[in-house]
Amino acid sequence: TLTESDMIQLALDVADGMDYLSDQKFVHRDLAARNCLVNANKTCKVGGDMSLEGCPRSGRPLESDIERLKVLIEDFGLARDIYETDYYRRGGRSFLPIRWMAPESLRDGRFDTLSDVWSFGVLLWEIATFAEQPYQGYGNEEVVHYVRYGNITLERPPNCPEILHKLMHACWAFSPGDRISFRSIVDELVPYENEDFRLNAYYHTQPHLPQDQILIVTND
Repeated sequence: TLTESDMIQLALDVADGMDYLSDQKFVHRDLAARNCLVNANKTCKVGGDMSLEGCPRSGRPLESDIERLKVLIEDFGLARDIYETDYYRRGGRSFLPIRWMAPESLRDGRFDTLSDVWSFGVLLWEIATFAEQPYQGYGNEEVVHYVRYGNITLERPPNCPEILHKLMHACWAFSPGDRISFRSIVDELVPYENEDFRLNAYYHTQPHLPQDQILIVTND
């Protein structure tokens, strides 16, 4: 099982990797526990289909860039065996991870760093529930309807650390401009860092680029 310390460290490591992606102007579009890949040394890469500079599903990071995303995600059952139900096709479009998507992504096909922040909030919920599926008991169309208009939120899981619950709600602000940034998430969690993070994290070892632009990617 995960201790509170484990949960917080997992969140910190993922946030650090996403802070790096954000600084490099990449949008992940599918941030979830299933896309956090762990190796035998408990080092994880944030995988998935990423986009750069307004070019949907193109311009992926170089492998050397991905290697720099040192994210410590212990495989405490965070990956479910079956992922088919995590994706849903709407209106003939490609399959979408709707249970992790922000309201503006569901409404307008709009993806940016702040929609990744929303997805990170759902990932926090996955960490605290050992990767249960979000919005259990609701059908896919119900999730789309309720989330896009701000009429549903995920409940606080039992034994969820207060700091993670606080960050979930900061990630789920309905207005994108009201959401917390990945940099600020790391700032909030750094007091809980372990020695490995202190020595190897992007937050501590890389210069921080100005975040004066929000990268917008739209779905065709």
